[in-house]
Amino acid sequence: MVNVFVLFPLGFILGILTDFFGEGGGFLLTPALNILGFQMVYAIGTGFSVIAGNALIGAITHHKLGNVDFILGIIPGLFSSGGVELGKRLVSGEDEPCRKVCKDGLYCSSGFDLTLNAERILSLPENEAK
Repeated sequence: MVNVFVLFPLGFILGILTDFFGEGGGFLLTPALNILGFQMVYAIGTGFSVIAGNALIGAITHHKLGNVDFILGIIPGLFSSGGVELGKRLVSGEDEPCRKVCKDGLYCSSGFDLTLNAERILSLPENEAK
């Protein structure tokens, strides 16, 4: 288990860095927790909870200012739950067929993109292609 006194300065440093980057902090917290010895599944879940807390505070503040469109936020939020479930299955390795389908989909979409753009890429002058 990680010493709690290590987490306090980690949280403070992450708070400063997330203000600089303007992000929720999960992309910094997850690798930091993994380096400190947490399994990746727990590090990702902890990162999600940090992001959720930051998002909730930001949403309340912006709602008070009248800057929140609930429909615009709810629709992507509902659809992102499917992405979260897919990501969980890929990271935990509990669904090997799902992993194969996602890997094959990535290969196919990359090949399709290269096929669509091959003519444009090959028609570039020599000095622009570099």
